Amino acid sequence: MRRSSNGIRGPILRAAGGLSLVVILFAAGCSSASTSSRATTSSTIRTSPVASQVPSPSLASASTARGCPSTACSTVLHEVELGTRTTTLPGDLAPPLQNALADLRMPPGYEQCDGSASLANTPNCIIGSPTATKRIVLFGDSHAKMWSTSMAAIAAASHSSLLLLVHAGCPVSNVAYGGGVLPYATCSAWIQWAIHRMAAYSPTLVVVTTFGAGQLAPNGTQVPPSVSEAGLAAVLKEVASPGRRLALIGDIPYLSQDGRICLAAHSSNVQACSTPTGQAVRSAGDTAQEQATASVGGSYVDVVPWFCTATVCPAVIGHYGVYENRFHATATYASSLAPLLQNALNP
Repeated sequence: MRRSSNGIRGPILRAAGGLSLVVILFAAGCSSASTSSRATTSSTIRTSPVASQVPSPSLASASTARGCPSTACSTVLHEVELGTRTTTLPGDLAPPLQNALADLRMPPGYEQCDGSASLANTPNCIIGSPTATKRIVLFGDSHAKMWSTSMAAIAAASHSSLLLLVHAGCPVSNVAYGGGVLPYATCSAWIQWAIHRMAAYSPTLVVVTTFGAGQLAPNGTQVPPSVSEAGLAAVLKEVASPGRRLALIGDIPYLSQDGRICLAAHSSNVQACSTPTGQAVRSAGDTAQEQATASVGGSYVDVVPWFCTATVCPAVIGHYGVYENRFHATATYASSLAPLLQNALNP
């Protein structure tokens, strides 16, 4: 499907607001926010903690109302636009370049939950009270790890518990692949374990996110988008359940070079590290993920407007170093976007 200028594609949810949960409705009002209102709230994304910036979401069914009701939304879009004109590396860059490589991380105290898979000896991967009536699952590969700190903040703000089902290197798919970080058999077994663990937890909302640039088949050829879509849809179908809402956070744009390394070499010309949007966005992969989500009645979150204008994806947005490497955002930047995710559930 073609991405519209306002971010909305039919009933699929789009991105809109700042530092807390997921499922979103990105809308035209964001791009039409006045310059004056943007200027007065331009520091919000940098300094305001999510709990004080936005109300706790009800976690009810996401609204289909259009618009961009939060200052966090218009602020992020404004910061992205300014990022395409930034020339010098900010002195207060967060995270500092020397720390960026370590900024793909789980919430503090939950590092052991990346790759955990033992029903007999499951570590504590539930954040918040396990008896909470509102229960969220974050399920996916390293991209789930990338969003995990945001989801932890959202769970806390909404008085929900959060189960982390995260395994870096294991794409959410039942399609056999080759050349991966981990053997396909390992990941397939982990996915089935995670689905079993999820069922025992009885979540009210499942948030899925996974690498979407495409897989290589065991023979080394590229897996067609239609096959990737079917492989993702098959897993989502197992995850979907009556009375449970399902959302998928779409893939982020990918820089043409490692943002951390490039910025270190171009501190006075950071635009050398930007990538044209047409190159950074994997449209075929995004469409496959969106259609797979729609096929099981889930909601798709398009995060591209939080990273790119229509033409450019910058490596620095506001005072944030956006990328941990080519394929992952820093947890610091992802955490700053939590209010946008939260507004998806409580627009």
